[in-house]
Amino acid sequence: FDPIAKPQEQPRLQTIGFVPIKPGETYTLSVYMKASKAGAPASLGFNGPGLWGEKKLSLTTDWQRYSFTAKASADLVVPQIGPTFTADNRADFAGAVVYLDGAQLEVGAVPTDFAARPLEVFARPFWHSCGAPEPAKVVLSADVVSAAPTPATVLFQASDFSDEPVAEGTKQLTLKAGVNAVPWVAPLPGPG
Repeated sequence: FDPIAKPQEQPRLQTIGFVPIKPGETYTLSVYMKASKAGAPASLGFNGPGLWGEKKLSLTTDWQRYSFTAKASADLVVPQIGPTFTADNRADFAGAVVYLDGAQLEVGAVPTDFAARPLEVFARPFWHSCGAPEPAKVVLSADVVSAAPTPATVLFQASDFSDEPVAEGTKQLTLKAGVNAVPWVAPLPGPG
């Protein structure tokens, strides 16, 4: 095993697993996006099996709301949103940062006003070791969105490829209204 470094050109904000939907219903995925460089390419859309397709975007440096609508043909979908950097445009957008906010999937042909749910949690990895001799660790920042100040218990669970649990922990938080960034170091068993 030789570790390699490969730039991630098309990171996606997406659900973990499928979202249940109803065949025959129309669904709209919407999001606010902007980029640090005008014209940065991005897309939003659906990765089946119930909905397929995407809308290609050219982002501005100001927040804009984008949406994509499709009719479901089956009962599951993975919504996906993110930049679409490629070998052809990588040099033009080197160092560009893409911002996303207010992603929402809903029934209907047009997006409605974004409404924060009582509590939403998004986790993103910052770094992990790969092929290192020391035990691996994952550093996450959980962005917890709260509609109002509230106490909360956040549970972290990690599983291996066989869905066997390898780490878990909890944190007691007092959330403020809005986004609460919660850094978390999760040691994992064995080498990276």
